[in-house]
Order: sequence, then C-alpha cells, then structure tokens
Amino acid sequence: MRTFKKRRSLRDESGFTLTEVLVTIMIMVVVLFALYSIFDMGLRVFAFGNDKLEAVENARLGLERMEREVRAAYPYDRTNEESDDDYLFPLDECCMVWGCNTKSA
Repeated sequence: MRTFKKRRSLRDESGFTLTEVLVTIMIMVVVLFALYSIFDMGLRVFAFGNDKLEAVENARLGLERMEREVRAAYPYDRTNEESDDDYLFPLDECCMVWGCNTKSA
C-alpha cells in the first residue's frame, strides 16, 4: 500500500514538462535579442549624431580661426580718405602673389 501511495504522489505532482521549459526559454531568448537589437541601434544612432555634431563644431571653429587670421593679416583702414589706395590688398602685393602683369593692362 505504501508503494502505491508513493507512486500516486509522484504522478500528482504538477510541474513543467521539458517541452514547456524549452519553449519558454526560446521565447525569452527571442525577446531579449529584440531588446538588445533596439538598444544597439540606439547606441549607433547616438554615436552617428555625436560624430556629426563634433564634425560641424570642428568646422565652425576652423572657420572662425581662419576668419580671425585673415582679418589680422591685412587691416583695412577706411578712416584715411586721402589715400588713392582703396583696396583691401594693395595691387602691387596682389600681383606678387598671383603673378599678374599690371603694365600690360
């Protein structure tokens, strides 16, 4: 009688079968993979936007530096009205740089 009770109690125990556990694990793996994919895509988009922002900022800083250097290279003084030389770059200096011939004109 005792062995019958013991066998009956083992049969009555409720639990999960191997198939149910495997299916549940597979569903969890799929859900976790989808969450990881979304997270990874978010990181890539952030990195791309950050790189683009950094490039624009570096370009802006470079242009500001170039502007300062060009403005400091040849100061333009409009207060002297008597001067015939109304060019930002004097013509003789410009021709030395570009190699133009002003005498033929």
